[in-house]
Amino acid sequence: LCSHPAPKTNKTTIQCIIPCVYTSYICFLLHLHIISKYILPSFYPQNLFILNFNMTNNNTAVPMKLSNLPLRPSTLSLLLRRGFTTTMDIEQSKQDGGISNFAAEVNFSIKDAFRIVREVEECQRRLLGDNGGDVNSSSSLQSKNKYGTTTTQSSNSMTAAAVLQNTSSSSAASSSDPRHIITFCRTIDSLLGGGFARSEVTELCGIPGIGKTQLGMQLCVDARLPRIYGGVEGEAVYIDTEGSFSPERCYTMAQALVKHVQASAARREQQRLMRQRQQQLTTTATAATTTKSLVPSWFNPNTILNGIHVFRVHDETSQTLTIKHLEQFIKGRQEDCLIQKERQKQQQHQEGQTGEMPIAPIKIVIIDSIAFHYRSSISGADYKARTRSLAEISSFLSHLATAFDIAVVVINQMTTKVGSGSSADVVSTSGGDLNDTTKLVPALGESWAHATTTRLLLDFMPSGVRCCRLVKSPHKAAGTALYDVTENGIRDVPPSSLPRQRNDLTLDASKRPRTNY
Repeated sequence: LCSHPAPKTNKTTIQCIIPCVYTSYICFLLHLHIISKYILPSFYPQNLFILNFNMTNNNTAVPMKLSNLPLRPSTLSLLLRRGFTTTMDIEQSKQDGGISNFAAEVNFSIKDAFRIVREVEECQRRLLGDNGGDVNSSSSLQSKNKYGTTTTQSSNSMTAAAVLQNTSSSSAASSSDPRHIITFCRTIDSLLGGGFARSEVTELCGIPGIGKTQLGMQLCVDARLPRIYGGVEGEAVYIDTEGSFSPERCYTMAQALVKHVQASAARREQQRLMRQRQQQLTTTATAATTTKSLVPSWFNPNTILNGIHVFRVHDETSQTLTIKHLEQFIKGRQEDCLIQKERQKQQQHQEGQTGEMPIAPIKIVIIDSIAFHYRSSISGADYKARTRSLAEISSFLSHLATAFDIAVVVINQMTTKVGSGSSADVVSTSGGDLNDTTKLVPALGESWAHATTTRLLLDFMPSGVRCCRLVKSPHKAAGTALYDVTENGIRDVPPSSLPRQRNDLTLDASKRPRTNY
């Protein structure tokens, strides 16, 4: 206003500005009153941090008001408009007809309804804590927020007895949900205690041509194995950094897996028929119908390949972004799996058995290889930033394995190290002088070695047989297993190709050979 010339009146400029300032001040006070009285309470309710707990014997919480939960304003207003005021209203709607009934009441798709339910459950769990809302429990902490009210926060600590109990319960339920992904090589599976463990990060190291990629593709195929045959019946993610993933090779492995399962089903059926014939309780006509039911209708090479999700990355940046995107991708597959189960449940009530191919959650993630783009970067790059990026990736992969209960397998390359001394990770040494000794060790340095739970070292024996050495594991003893790469995939070494001396199995040349064993 002051920049414009004063009007042609007897009033001064100040006298013209005062009414404008006074009017602006009145408008500001009016807007402030409207915001504080009508808008802010809907976004920040006064009782947001007040929790009501029901101190019962089983430590269950009373139905909480949705306005007490830190939901998004759009989610809260949507639920309130549809008549949902407490968490018990949502649970009652789900009990009446499942997630589909809740989706119909909120007029949303099943996928959006599932996201709303998950948001409500996460907010409720965040406020109540892992101990079910027991404020007197030793695992809950009370603190005051900036509003002066007391909030209850749960700590993430667990006793060793609780961890052991969870491990024992997981082992007891291994028949319905196996804890390992088998490799179809009995020696490697025995060395690892049943296969590649879930909730862990396993590293595969080895020289070129030893079979690292073959083992990775074999694990992707075996992840689709049905539970009735000892598999996890899940899907796989394969991050290809070198361009070595071969779909034709995976299809050959899938064909061999299907034939193996069909042969196993036939053997089971023959054993069952023999037992029934002894009791004279069966006829020849029942044989064909039962044999078909032992193999799921969806289990074939095409569906196995449909459950392998391949991500091709061409540089370090795309590799990091793809790994960080895995959490969202795995959550999406879990949601699709639950939605399909609800849809199939409805179709079974209406039309009977459905033949839709099941959507399975992700059970294994394979990165082949983690070191390729880090080692192929241009010289003079920022090595400190690269080290920080690698540390973040290792921490994220460990979180991914434990949060989603999946197996994470990281394939690593080998590099030459000059120096003296010996290590369990050494593949081979050369040179006469100890100071000039060169040895092959896993790439990415010692800091990366501490980031993985289990480390496997693949190498050739002097006899030419491939061997797998367990050099690092917190719960398994170090050992060696022999394996072979065949047309059907990773398999055991034939008896005719086994080494003739016992010390070849231990790779310890200091022991004299034994002839009697």
